[in-house]
Amino acid sequence: MSDRDHDKVGLRRYARSVGVACLGALGELEMDGKKLVFLNGEDPRTLKRLIDEQQYDFVVHGHAPVTEDRTSGQTRVLNPGALHGGAGAMLVDIASGKMKPVVI
Repeated sequence: MSDRDHDKVGLRRYARSVGVACLGALGELEMDGKKLVFLNGEDPRTLKRLIDEQQYDFVVHGHAPVTEDRTSGQTRVLNPGALHGGAGAMLVDIASGKMKPVVI
């Protein structure tokens, strides 16, 4: 799978211009006592390792064009899918675990 995000600097600039925090290639957050990790997903070995290690409550990734919502052990794996033809985004209530796809 090749990377579709060719202009990474431009994407970061755009994110900043609309007030969106860009965590870079891999970012971690803790919310409501839950540990989350975010990554592009372009390296399937890193994605698999993060899921297999079971250190996060949520592993949120992109890159694959299909929406994903599954649980592996104690880790919830989420991918909103592609902006073109898919949801492109999702809202997740961290406390309840409820997920809602959002078409952009």
